[in-house]
Amino acid sequence: MKTMKKLMALALVFTLVLAMAATVSAGTITVKGSIEGVNYAAYRVLDVVYPVEGDADTYYLTPAEEWKSFWYGADGAFAHSDYFTVTTIKVGSDDVDVLTPTEKFKDDSERAGFAVKAKKYADDNSSALTPAATAKGNDEDVVMTPDSLPAGYYLLTGTGTNPGMAFMAEGADIELREKNALPVLVKEAEYTSLKIGDVISYTITVDAEENIKNEKNYVIHDKMGEGLSLINTVEDGKNTGITVTLNGEALTEGEEGHYTVAVPAEDGDTFDIVFTQNLTTKAYDKIKITYQAKIVGMTGLTNDAELNENKSTDDEDVYTYEFTLSKVDQNNSQIDTDNVIFELYADEKGETPVNVVIPEDESYYRPAGEGETGTNLVDFTGSVTLKGFAAGTYYLKEKEAPDGYVKTDAVFTIDLIDIKDTEGNEIPDGKLDVEGNALTIKITNVKAETLPETGGIGTTMFYMVGSVLATGALTLLVTKKRVEDEA
Repeated sequence: MKTMKKLMALALVFTLVLAMAATVSAGTITVKGSIEGVNYAAYRVLDVVYPVEGDADTYYLTPAEEWKSFWYGADGAFAHSDYFTVTTIKVGSDDVDVLTPTEKFKDDSERAGFAVKAKKYADDNSSALTPAATAKGNDEDVVMTPDSLPAGYYLLTGTGTNPGMAFMAEGADIELREKNALPVLVKEAEYTSLKIGDVISYTITVDAEENIKNEKNYVIHDKMGEGLSLINTVEDGKNTGITVTLNGEALTEGEEGHYTVAVPAEDGDTFDIVFTQNLTTKAYDKIKITYQAKIVGMTGLTNDAELNENKSTDDEDVYTYEFTLSKVDQNNSQIDTDNVIFELYADEKGETPVNVVIPEDESYYRPAGEGETGTNLVDFTGSVTLKGFAAGTYYLKEKEAPDGYVKTDAVFTIDLIDIKDTEGNEIPDGKLDVEGNALTIKITNVKAETLPETGGIGTTMFYMVGSVLATGALTLLVTKKRVEDEA
């Protein structure tokens, strides 16, 4: 899923992005991805007053002259005290009303409602109002003209769209990104480990954002890879493994309810959810769909979801990682003798073993799954690969050294850290946070015959050298494996 992608569909709303310009004193408004034939208009409803010359960081918002009758009633009283407070100050010799946004105006849904009121005023008084800037959509990015606008609070409108409001600071460029009115779909996954039999919890959120159009018959498509199996049973005609809520309140499944579910769906999806005419949505409504899947294979841990046939999509791919153990001697040559045995743990003290198994007809280890006993002993000759591990930290202790070599008592750490955890990315990409995506740690086993046969200081010295060398001798080639459906 990737954690946090958004898409678009029917009626239009605006996403406002402010980008400060460093040296200019006027800004521009750009409509990103404009729609062919749509007429866009920007009205400056609040002016900006700078009480201190040369100080662009200190300013006041005041009603624009052309919009005075919107801000004040016929009796001269301020008409929008729910959204702004009014303070009268002296600027030079003039009394100026300064407007300060209230918490209500700062709320996204409330501000959207205020923008609707302002747009209605603009529509009703179009002959008396002049847009500060205009543009006509052409299916590409378009800069509204004029392209040099003063600071202020702007009402942004478009033919057949929901309006928006944006503040333009001095020298700022505002980008309006077209979004269609179908809600945004986002998928998330939660899990503690990723081995056979483990359970992944999924949440699909359908967020109406600023959409105030009542859309019905939403269809959610969900398709899992071959490595996942939906956990679901049907009781009295209801799917117990899938729950659907609207703003936290449970919705009803069935033809007479809010939605129906097809498991599996005729189109090949794992399941489809079709919302009925009984569903009513409004701006900022959130539909949540929760369900679980069990890991049944090492590959195909993908899960894709879409709203209304590719109108809004998201996927939540799960990644596992693999690493290779390779034994070397003091000359950095691989040791190919038998009986190299390590113990694998999830904690440094060795109190939580990580059991592994060798799949049938395979030559690698993977974490033991549900119903598999396994062992935390990794026995190999020369080198061995361990696959299917979730990101995290693991610990190795040598139980038996290769024949003819001295065993080390050191504890070795394997850090499988996805690069997203250190770069602040929202979505894992299956890459480890190491240069070249490979971590190498060398631990050398000294040959036993190199040690003195007698005791005394000679033996002590050689064992001390062996202990120091043991801090860098086993080679861990840690590579990423992005598990995805190869089918």
